[in-house]
Amino acid sequence: MYADDTEILARNNNPNYIQLAFNRHIKALEDWFVKWKIATWKPHFLYVRQKCWAQARKLYLLIDRKSKMDREANLLIYTAYLRPVITYACPTWEYAAKTNKNS
Repeated sequence: MYADDTEILARNNNPNYIQLAFNRHIKALEDWFVKWKIATWKPHFLYVRQKCWAQARKLYLLIDRKSKMDREANLLIYTAYLRPVITYACPTWEYAAKTNKNS
């Protein structure tokens, strides 16, 4: 199995059902990966954390508390540049080990 040949499809009129089905399939995939020692999420978490801090450092002068920019502009910068990095593949964070979440 390769990362680019896995697809999960859930169709229903109830979004809660879709979310439950998606989470169940993600958990099943995780169990399979652990069983066959294929992958852990730790490299991804470390990469996302590093990428987020790198983005924040680039924008520090703009988003610093001492910045002359107003709150709306700071929120726009956060929404456009930082939040997408943090939320990319966020469903996987639910199944992360506590050590990955706290580090």
